[in-house]
Amino acid sequence: MTNLERVRRGLASNSLCPLCNAHPESTIHVLRDCQIVSTFWRQKLLSSHVQSFFSWDLPDWIQFNLGSKEMIEDVLCQSLAWTAHITATNPSSDAPSARCSTAIMWTPPPITWVCLNTDAIVGANTGLSCAGGVIRNREGGWLTGFNKLIGIVSPTHAELWAIYYGLQVAWDHGFESLKIQSNNLQEVHLLNDPAAANADLPIVQAISSLRNCCWMIELIWIHCEGNLVADSIAKMTPAVNYMLQVFPEAPTAIVYFLEVPHTPSLVQKYKALGFFSIKKKLTFF
Repeated sequence: MTNLERVRRGLASNSLCPLCNAHPESTIHVLRDCQIVSTFWRQKLLSSHVQSFFSWDLPDWIQFNLGSKEMIEDVLCQSLAWTAHITATNPSSDAPSARCSTAIMWTPPPITWVCLNTDAIVGANTGLSCAGGVIRNREGGWLTGFNKLIGIVSPTHAELWAIYYGLQVAWDHGFESLKIQSNNLQEVHLLNDPAAANADLPIVQAISSLRNCCWMIELIWIHCEGNLVADSIAKMTPAVNYMLQVFPEAPTAIVYFLEVPHTPSLVQKYKALGFFSIKKKLTFF
């Protein structure tokens, strides 16, 4: 999602392109008009095509490119080379790396802290969203968990509701130091934005209000492979009951995932068995 679209939906306050910081980050800006991107295009286009190429609106521009087989093949090859060059010359990035040589696992909180993991799923057949979460101690032991049917909302909104209800449950249990782990990077950036309290989305304002209560909170991004327990409890949500369900003890179906050893070899084993997914999973209900 572009920054311009995020601002339109009330998910951000800054629409500028993060690469050039000169123009709003629209779709056509990302694909063609950004100074960094346009330099690449000018190197690949015939001089006779440059003027028309940069004057078309988005639909006509896409149609032109789809109608040129030679251009598609050439741009694809050059794009791969360009990506490799950018990756090699700019190793640091705020986004999670596609390559990871370290073990992907649940990370325990600091001493005296507890860890809240949250997740949300969307029913592929119904479009209903469900949120779930688990609070664990430093040793990974179950302290409490919850899930709730949210309704028909976007995946990002469902993730935000999961954070909100997780904070409510943690506050009701009297926890004073809370480390929140989410595998939704957009959500983490949105909630950690200093302007989150003034966001257009009421749910973001509500989360900011809870975070400002008398406790210590840290919100971080994690790989989805480290969020397996929260994902599992979200999938247990009944599709007919909108009541918040709190689990003082781990449900039988979750106990197995609490005991999964998080070592590099076993992570690869369980990934091969289908327990992990790179993309956000859809649940069929």
